[in-house]
Amino acid sequence: MSRESVMHLAIYDAFPEVNGVIHAHPKYANVFAALAVVPTSGYTEKFGQVRVVPPLPAPFTQLAEAVVAALAPCRGELVPHGLALILAWHGVITVGHDLNDALDILELIEWSAHTMLMANLLAGIAEPQFIATPSS
Repeated sequence: MSRESVMHLAIYDAFPEVNGVIHAHPKYANVFAALAVVPTSGYTEKFGQVRVVPPLPAPFTQLAEAVVAALAPCRGELVPHGLALILAWHGVITVGHDLNDALDILELIEWSAHTMLMANLLAGIAEPQFIATPSS
């Protein structure tokens, strides 16, 4: 059992429709444990701005309760897709219909984080150059 087991079990107890929970510390998304991740493509638009749970000690029930409370208002979104939360100063948690769904969400959030970081690095260097598409 990990120190975050209480959080995982609390999610499964509160959301019987969830059959997959992943808690991770991905290299790009974890940067946003101090910020927030916003949609960067059509693939991540459905998640909106990823909610941030305030910093709480992991091995205690406060973190588990805060995660369940942050997921509860979004419960309806679990039907079409899973959900993600940033755990401030800690990492990311994703929930889905199964582990594959939770992993897919983690990868999408990580890609958005990477895109945001790279876009911000390029912001001061050059204006984006878009190739015009032929009109129909």
